[in-house]
Amino acid sequence: MPTDTVRFLPLGPVIPPSKENVTAVSKLEDLAWYMPTHHKNLHKKRISILGGGKNGLTSVETQTLYFIDLENELSGFVQILYSLVLGGIYKGFQINFKMFSHLKEKSKEIEIWESIKLDDASFKNNELSVVGNGITFELRELPNKNLTHTNKEHSSTELFNVANLKIKIDIPKMDIKIDLRANLGEGFKINPDGCSYYLEKATKYQAALKEDVADHKKYMRHQYIPNGKCRGKIQYRNGANKHIQKIKLHDVSVIYLDAVQGLLPNKAAKRWNFLYFQSANYSVVCMEYTTPDDYDAAKVTTWALSSHGIIQEVGSKINDSNIIKFDNVEEDAETGWKYPMGMTFTFPSADKEQALSIKDMNMVNRYDILGELPGIIRKLASNIARINPYLYQYCQSAKFNDEEGVCIVESTFIS
Repeated sequence: MPTDTVRFLPLGPVIPPSKENVTAVSKLEDLAWYMPTHHKNLHKKRISILGGGKNGLTSVETQTLYFIDLENELSGFVQILYSLVLGGIYKGFQINFKMFSHLKEKSKEIEIWESIKLDDASFKNNELSVVGNGITFELRELPNKNLTHTNKEHSSTELFNVANLKIKIDIPKMDIKIDLRANLGEGFKINPDGCSYYLEKATKYQAALKEDVADHKKYMRHQYIPNGKCRGKIQYRNGANKHIQKIKLHDVSVIYLDAVQGLLPNKAAKRWNFLYFQSANYSVVCMEYTTPDDYDAAKVTTWALSSHGIIQEVGSKINDSNIIKFDNVEEDAETGWKYPMGMTFTFPSADKEQALSIKDMNMVNRYDILGELPGIIRKLASNIARINPYLYQYCQSAKFNDEEGVCIVESTFIS
């Protein structure tokens, strides 16, 4: 246990099969957008978030649905991003959509990336929905029981009954139309409330533990739904001729992530790694970030292993460099970052370890992160020296527990 001063209080450790420090996400209201309620509470506590400069609060929340369609050999995500800058001087929504394949030739045919600012979107239904002209992103009770997936013991609606996510996007200036429904299963967050906290000043560790976490304005929060099923349609224009392509998703595996950075992205973390693996019977999700040196350069890793749509293990460790390893790297001549081309994920528990290794990684995209952020956040972040944020995204075949599947991997370098 630390005895020196700290500036970062990470979420609690979890060593499977223990479930201490794990809270289930099992009700619809658990999935509401976090930032609106959190900022209302800050106002109630009379914390000034409109001071601008160092006192102004800048936060970003994303809700993301990742999908892996094993039958049609395509993968991707739909994401809504909400940003609040300097306590409310600017606030707005952005939608991001990406689709690709682990098969290189097929990826060339179907790959699409769309990102657009939503000028008129707003929260509805107790922060469970985002609605605007041509966009609906709505979490709701299951309206009917029309997903047909079954396994040996459970039907889809028994497993994935926490919420139904309706995504409908039809914006004229976008090259895509999306109409999806996803049934989401039980999820989790690590205590306290999925959050790690960034302290305003160095504080003795024991004293920091006694502080009211509600007083900490800067935080990182994650909430995970590692299992779900999706159906619907994606229509897009692709290629030089903008030929219309139509894809139907039926009984496709998904995960759902709610992530909040309650400070500028470059202040929240200097490195990120993310994994989503899906096979016929198994799913794996793993998220790891490393805080900047100013916040103790702490490494926080969280993971969940599921079988047949049911969470089997949840883990969380702090400053363990053995969970995610780069086995092979190449240097990006433009950015200088040494990005992975081979990785191993090792998940410890009290009685055994399980591992997932990826070789000859198939990069499907390389993002300039500043270019993808809302303009005002991009300007704030780019004014800070020594940051060069790039995300390397991969999709390839992989194997877990001797079962072939597909994984999406993201590795991000910021500073």
